[in-house]
Parts: sequence; C-alpha cells; structure tokens
Amino acid sequence: MIDKNYHPTHHIQRFILDVLRHNEYARFRDLRPPQTDSNLFNYHLKQLLKHGMLEKTAKGYTLSLAGIVYVDRISSVNKKPRQQPKIMTMSIIVNEFGETLIRYKTSQPMINRPTFIAGMPHMDDETIEDAARREIQEKVKFTPTAIDHVGDCYMTITHEGLNLMKTLMHIFLIHAKKSDIPLTETGLQWRRLDDLDDAAHATKLLAPKVPTMRSGKLFFEQFSQEL
Repeated sequence: MIDKNYHPTHHIQRFILDVLRHNEYARFRDLRPPQTDSNLFNYHLKQLLKHGMLEKTAKGYTLSLAGIVYVDRISSVNKKPRQQPKIMTMSIIVNEFGETLIRYKTSQPMINRPTFIAGMPHMDDETIEDAARREIQEKVKFTPTAIDHVGDCYMTITHEGLNLMKTLMHIFLIHAKKSDIPLTETGLQWRRLDDLDDAAHATKLLAPKVPTMRSGKLFFEQFSQEL
C-alpha cells in the first residue's frame, strides 16, 4: 500500500533510495552507508519497507511503485525533493460583448489579484481538457458546451536573478453568453480585456492576445516577469 503522506527525510533513508535509484536491485550490505551503526541502519531500512517505499524480493531490495514515484522528483545532486515547474490550465471565457470572466484569487501567490479561470490538473483528469472543464465547473459553476485549446504559455517569475516560479499553462478559449453565467460565485466579475492592468502576471500579459486566439491555430508564448 502506498503511503502518500510519507516523506523520507533522514540521510540514511535518502542514501538507500539513491542506491536503488541507480540499481534495479541491491543487496542488504550495499544499501548500508559507510561507517553507519547497524542498528540505526536496520531501523531506517525497516521504515522504508513499512511505508511501502521498498520491496524485498529474491533478487534483493528494489524500489516499490511509491519509491519510484518519489525518486523521480528528487534532485540527483542533494537527494532532496526539487522544485519543479507547475502545469496549469487557464480558461479564457469571453461573452458576446467582448468581456472576459475573471476571478479574484483567494490564496497566494497573487492573492486578491484578478486572473482568468485557472487551476492545476488532478491525477484523475483523463485529459488536459477535462482538467480545464472541471476547474470551470468548480470555480464558475458553468459547464461550457465547447472548449478550444488555443495554445500554451510558459511563465517564469524571477526576483533578483533567482527563478521563483515556472509554470506551463495550457490556454483554453470559451465563448459564452453573459446571461449563462450569473456570477453567483464569490470573486467573479466580467472585465474588458483592456482593463486588466491590476491582473496577475499571466492574465495581464495574455489579455492583449485574446482577440487573435483561434481554434485550430495553436500559439506558444514565453513570458518572464521580475518581481
């Protein structure tokens, strides 16, 4: 059974996982860090087995599925989980008057800033379009009849030369009647595309491009914003 809440932090556990990251199977003695007390090593090995990170087979110890998932997101340099770019959907809903639906963010980053309808895909979303539809339904309580994947945007947020955030956003365009979305959900508002100077970075940068977005004509943009 996979324990999603377990995060190996002890250096002995990280050593064991790193050995098995580079070997399909390893013997007991090969997993023990040099000059490590045997009782201490046994304890941490059992912890990894207990939480489903390892499996013991006739060929030796090997990573379980949970262990494979874990090592796939750790740094090969410092053996710690690394910060990775996020994947998001961003849906631009436009009404018959040329207004776009925005939602004021209720959490950091960019709290209280208006954005297009955005969110992160879930593991049970079958497609990226399904993820966009789900986010629209959750945040707007509106089910679009047609949704077009019009492009992708790679956004980098920096500060004094450091990369703070990187996000790949799949951009979707939806046309809807204003009367179809009564704005009963908190934080929703119709805004003109030329009235988004206070918006979060990606929304502000994408807004001028909305009139040229077309179904079947995918675009790709890269933006970098200094905080």
